[in-house]
Amino acid sequence: MKICWLQEKLGAFGGAESNVLSTAAALHAKGAENILVHHERTGLDEERWNQAFPRTELVGASRPVVDVVREISPDVIWIHNWNTSQDFVPLGELGIPMGRMVHDHALYCLRHYKYHPLTRKNCTRPASAACIFPCLATIQRGSGKWPLRFASMSAKLREIADNRRLDRLVVASEFMRGELVKNQFEEAKIRILPPVPPDPQNAGPASAAGFQPGRILFVGQVIRGKGVDLLIRALHRLEGDWSFALAGRGSALARCRALIEKLGLTSKVEIFGHLSPAELSAQYRLAQVVAVPSAWQEPFGMVGIEAMRHARALVGFDVGGIPDWLHDQENGLLVPAGNVSVLGGALRGLLKDPARCQKMGARGLEIASQSFSFSNYVDNLQRMLEELSGASNSGGKLSRP
Repeated sequence: MKICWLQEKLGAFGGAESNVLSTAAALHAKGAENILVHHERTGLDEERWNQAFPRTELVGASRPVVDVVREISPDVIWIHNWNTSQDFVPLGELGIPMGRMVHDHALYCLRHYKYHPLTRKNCTRPASAACIFPCLATIQRGSGKWPLRFASMSAKLREIADNRRLDRLVVASEFMRGELVKNQFEEAKIRILPPVPPDPQNAGPASAAGFQPGRILFVGQVIRGKGVDLLIRALHRLEGDWSFALAGRGSALARCRALIEKLGLTSKVEIFGHLSPAELSAQYRLAQVVAVPSAWQEPFGMVGIEAMRHARALVGFDVGGIPDWLHDQENGLLVPAGNVSVLGGALRGLLKDPARCQKMGARGLEIASQSFSFSNYVDNLQRMLEELSGASNSGGKLSRP
């Protein structure tokens, strides 16, 4: 199967690029012919990218993507982050099936995260005039000497319409599937396939035992939407001997440090910056409970899978894609979104019951192994791409709107 990948950047950059590289490498090992079409190079870790993509093509104004894809003549076009959705119209005229991995909310939200930065309220609407008022999402923080910039609502609606032309949309969670349906994407075209990372190498067998009693762990970006301040306020309600490890960095870290000091929790908190995979694995093994206090609507929440692979009990807010992997009373506790009091009570109850934490951790490891393994993800993705390319090669071209 010849796969033409459309991805803005060649090289390491962020979560989408990590998924593209790991998935392409796995499919290459299974015999797929990968060709990467991109707009720019990052210069980071390109040797590994060249192994996964023996052929890469740089496109731009003087070299339109449709001409390059026509020359490649792939069986299927597999799109990740691509900033010029208007390319999908001429690409569709080539008669080559097209699918896309929708990594986040950027496709249907001008703010990209469906979360109001001032009110901290999650948006439940589709893209519409409400994005202009009352959301004011068209007015955004600028850069450089300009404090504000303006985003086009009409351009966003055109982008959504362009993406509706695609033959397959792949999302990470039931929540994201609902968001696409809300924005009038055909439900039959949508597949749920969480883009889980490869299983950790040389981490040793996971065990539900061996944790440090009373230790709570948060892993992720320390930004407002991740709800670290809500977790800190919940920790303030705990009694007894407990400790908190914060592994991450971000724009809200200074405010979280100030809150920790204000609440008199400094002696109980350790703050780490960026950790290597081995260092992060060690922190997971020390934790009795891993907290996922996200205030925004997580598209999925990959930290939950990492915790489950380490057989750790979870506590998280019932928001976004988190319920897809956090099963209440089974591998952790699901708390009403934003409820600090209930979050504190859930943490308190688990810390007092190590045996229950071990049982939940062991169940989480089972769920991760059965439902969220990287090998299963790659196999399912391969079958889906073969289904798309088969529809084209057999003459049974998928219908387009």
